[in-house]
Amino acid sequence: MTFDPAQFRRFEGQSFEREAQVVLDAVGARFGAPPSAPPDGIDPEFVFHIARLNKVILFLPEEPQSWPASCAALPQRIAQTRLRVMMGNHAALRAGFEASQHLTEAGIAHLQFKGPLQQVALYGDPLRKPAGDIDLLVAPRDRHRARAVLERLGYRPTEAAMASWWSRFLSEVHLTRPGDRTVIDLHHGVQQPGLPRPHALQGFIDRREIMTFQGAACPVLSPGDRGLIAAISVAKAFLAHEPCLGALADLRASHAKNEPQDIDLIYENASQHGLAETLCFARHAADACFGTRLARHPSPLPDLTSQSLREMLITPWKPGLPWPRRRRLLWALCGPSPLRYLREAGRSALSILYHGALQRQNRRANSEGSAG
Repeated sequence: MTFDPAQFRRFEGQSFEREAQVVLDAVGARFGAPPSAPPDGIDPEFVFHIARLNKVILFLPEEPQSWPASCAALPQRIAQTRLRVMMGNHAALRAGFEASQHLTEAGIAHLQFKGPLQQVALYGDPLRKPAGDIDLLVAPRDRHRARAVLERLGYRPTEAAMASWWSRFLSEVHLTRPGDRTVIDLHHGVQQPGLPRPHALQGFIDRREIMTFQGAACPVLSPGDRGLIAAISVAKAFLAHEPCLGALADLRASHAKNEPQDIDLIYENASQHGLAETLCFARHAADACFGTRLARHPSPLPDLTSQSLREMLITPWKPGLPWPRRRRLLWALCGPSPLRYLREAGRSALSILYHGALQRQNRRANSEGSAG
């Protein structure tokens, strides 16, 4: 999701380090870290919104005895959130199963990634995080056929004014249908301008596995690819200065499901996709937040301290953080390939120009429509 900067204004001029640590401790406790009692004097409003923006509200404990008296209302808010997530995620599951069934019947190779099924794979629970959309990945050559299948189910593209930018530069189209709260994001890529794209996208689809849940079978990411997609999500959020503790939790969970030798295989797979640096960065980010030791190679951004990384990833709205320039981040993640860097930098520049041109065109159209 894209964050509106207005969502961060509530934090301006406020101290939130203790509240952010409470959220981080709660996530760590879900992975077996010793539980840490939240201290007195924390602001429950900040705790709630930091967890919400990081998509980890349901990692917070719901038991009233787990919170100090000043946070007495917090467990009820968490429980209310769980009910909303339950309704939204179950609707997403139904929509995803239906879409997958029709794509399979049409002979279109695809998979679901992120969403409730990934939560089942990582946490054994489809209600760990909110999932208001279903992400489907198809090969670029199949994107028009896949869209036609979904349109026969009643789905129509949204954001018509910017749809060509979404499709050309973010490699996705968003589809909804009347009366259905679920958005289907049909992807023919998994990266965005300003970051290196994976080589051989087809590999993700070729390695897919079939998951059976609630009596329905659906193609999903292979276990090794879950960690790589989570790493891509971390890099995307870092580029956009967005909170991403939820993606870091997914990365940690994906590694916890693998044997030590398999963690090395994930790195080899990332290297084949040209994403070794992206994975290394995400692993260092997870280590900075959780105190783990996932990283086995040097960080591509070695001058960022663990504390700076932690603050950038959980509370990126904090002023004064040492954010690297976009071109430096791209250079670091492209690895030893100046040609690749130039290609991706050019794509990023074109994306900005095209996005701006569409916005100006839409403003003129709206202005002429109002005048008429």
